[in-house]
Amino acid sequence: MNKIITKSNYSKHIAEEFFRFHLIWRASSRFMYYVISVLCIAIAVVFLTLLFSPSLASIFLILGIGILIIMPYQAKKIAKKIVDENPVSSAEYQVIIDENHVVYKLDKSSKEYSWSDIKVVCKAANKLYFYVTKNIAIIVPLYTIEISEQANLLAFLKKQKKYRKYPFKSKYEES
Repeated sequence: MNKIITKSNYSKHIAEEFFRFHLIWRASSRFMYYVISVLCIAIAVVFLTLLFSPSLASIFLILGIGILIIMPYQAKKIAKKIVDENPVSSAEYQVIIDENHVVYKLDKSSKEYSWSDIKVVCKAANKLYFYVTKNIAIIVPLYTIEISEQANLLAFLKKQKKYRKYPFKSKYEES
């Protein structure tokens, strides 16, 4: 894999999108929504089949499905609140990716991560999130990488067993 150098700027939209993705797909709290929802649906089945109470079954079924429907909206609300409370710098940052490490440069400081330091790389919509901790990721918009280099990078990541692709849609167009 050739060395890949990307340059980008943070924006409120990029930060909100990351937190929305993280809350829906990566945060441990998402399991709480799933467990409660499945539990409500299971209770609905019990009320319907064993206790023959369609009215209570309907309430729990609606509650279980409602929780699943509310989850993305709740994540969006929380992501917006996080970004509003912690304003994002619009400074340009650079990410250098090669076979040995990922380097993140912002202003005059830089941080180097070996591939063993990278927990996972998530591809969601039009971004790559290089998770350096459970909750912190380096964001690389895909439009900052040439198409041929994207293919090489994704092949490398798959070989490293660090790559995960998620069915996440971006709400913002970037160029």
